[in-house]
Amino acid sequence: MGKFSGRGRKKPEKLNITSLMDALTIILIFLLVNYSEVNEEKEIPSFIELPTVEGKAAQSSFGITMVIGESQIKVGKGEIINFSNFDGEREQILVQVKEELEDLRKEHLDRNIASNKKDDKIKLTIQADKDVPYLYIDEIIRGASELSLNYVDFVSMNKEKN
Repeated sequence: MGKFSGRGRKKPEKLNITSLMDALTIILIFLLVNYSEVNEEKEIPSFIELPTVEGKAAQSSFGITMVIGESQIKVGKGEIINFSNFDGEREQILVQVKEELEDLRKEHLDRNIASNKKDDKIKLTIQADKDVPYLYIDEIIRGASELSLNYVDFVSMNKEKN
């Protein structure tokens, strides 16, 4: 007889999926822990109107918050930087913003050292008015990246569903 005859047929082996179930359980727990329903409320200053977007809302952990309006910038809880023409006052504005960011960055790093955290990643959360040109925001982000603030979140308003 040939190789494919029924006499040499083996019983199918059982598949042990215990380790697969363990891995899936760990992944499920990880996803449930990281999916939090807790919303962190942030005050939105009156001098900006956030852009609206459609989609799922993500949670953001705020490190340093920067609010960018058409004629004002506020870094953290510091003083408001007023300007009338961003293009004309760009250098002075960027110097002031960098000084404020550097002070806040040092505060965060000092707090991390005091609490024995080794994480030196500080998130910069930007709330920008919907009418502020992205070019201005880009200039400010470049200035922040010079201070090693490379983790940037943007805040927007979720469109109300009708």
